[in-house]
Amino acid sequence: MTMLERIMVVEDDPDILDIFEMSLAMLGGFDVTLCENAREALERIPLSEPQLIVLDVMLPELSGPDALPMIRALPGGSRRVIVIMTARASAQGRAAYLDLGADEVLFKPFEPTELPGVLRAVWDARQQRA
Repeated sequence: MTMLERIMVVEDDPDILDIFEMSLAMLGGFDVTLCENAREALERIPLSEPQLIVLDVMLPELSGPDALPMIRALPGGSRRVIVIMTARASAQGRAAYLDLGADEVLFKPFEPTELPGVLRAVWDARQQRA
């Protein structure tokens, strides 16, 4: 099984990006790429080659759900694990994001100390299905 090493986080709130960076880089030991919007992410994905992408729903210009199929269409997109992140927790919303092609849904607020383990578990589950 391939180890999870590279994660991209797409989030427009700088405070939340700081939390992700501390949680994933410092606690989790991951190589983390931070993007403030989906357009930046689409440009940087071919360069940073993230294995897993955390994609916020509410982003300026291009929402996470609108960007998701664009990310999947990039070379290697079908192999990437995409976790949609939202503050609106509901079973229907989760199902809709999974139907769009997300591998999992992360609800805000989340516990930063648990985040590396949560994302590793999502990665491992996807690797077992592949």
